[in-house]
Amino acid sequence: MSIPTPWTVGHRVWSQSGRDAHGNPVQSHAAPVALSVHAVGPRLAQEPGEPGRWQTVEGLTVYAPAGTAVGEHDLVVAPFVVDETGTVLHAGDEYEVDGPVADWTRGPWSNPAAGVTFDLTRVEG
Repeated sequence: MSIPTPWTVGHRVWSQSGRDAHGNPVQSHAAPVALSVHAVGPRLAQEPGEPGRWQTVEGLTVYAPAGTAVGEHDLVVAPFVVDETGTVLHAGDEYEVDGPVADWTRGPWSNPAAGVTFDLTRVEG
């Protein structure tokens, strides 16, 4: 069974290109590359002290195919619209990957088509 991937986000891979005068890593991100995903939705978090109550936080959850690899320092541009030639038609807000990728293809009742999820937090400033 194949799950469709009708949505696209831009994936900007993080790399370290040396160190600055204070010994801190110099960060750089590659240009966004189109990444096809199943869905992008609001990220939910449980409010402390109020079980069963959910609130929307400033972030998104991405539902992607199995094997999708993103790192904790990578950036994701959403929405990210490209045409059939790969030309970027629209680049939305930039988000940082928040935490590790959750792989839903493993476990006692695994489903190889289940895919992965990862959370995004809005990058400000």
